[in-house]
Amino acid sequence: AGHQLERIENPTLLWKCYWERNCLKDVLQLAGFEGGKSMQRIANNSRFQLLWTKHLKSWRDLGLHQRHNHFPGSWCIGRKDRLAISISKKQRQHAQEFSFLPESFILPVHSERLRQRLKASKRTSLWIKKPLASSQGRGIKVINH
Repeated sequence: AGHQLERIENPTLLWKCYWERNCLKDVLQLAGFEGGKSMQRIANNSRFQLLWTKHLKSWRDLGLHQRHNHFPGSWCIGRKDRLAISISKKQRQHAQEFSFLPESFILPVHSERLRQRLKASKRTSLWIKKPLASSQGRGIKVINH
């Protein structure tokens, strides 16, 4: 049972989201889209073309004419802790090809490993501290140790 595309007369570009950011709203309005969180007529309308959310529970709910701002499974690269886990697996499999990537420690799980690494370090180095699941650069610190 394949999807059927419905012909829409005088199509209006519609978008909806579950949180509204001014930068997103401005860009989409400049591109000719109408919608957003505040537009109730779109909230339950299946004719929207763009859905802007964190992650979908089910991709099957989208029609062929609809797009979402994430790919399935993309959380494993967007979240730096998940990216570090994925890279660590690849480093164990292909050490030479992944040798250019910096060490990563997920705290508190890797606390002891990090302590040992800092103790063994002969010189001062810069470290990046990024809070778990924090977004848009909030809480990121550069630490000199």
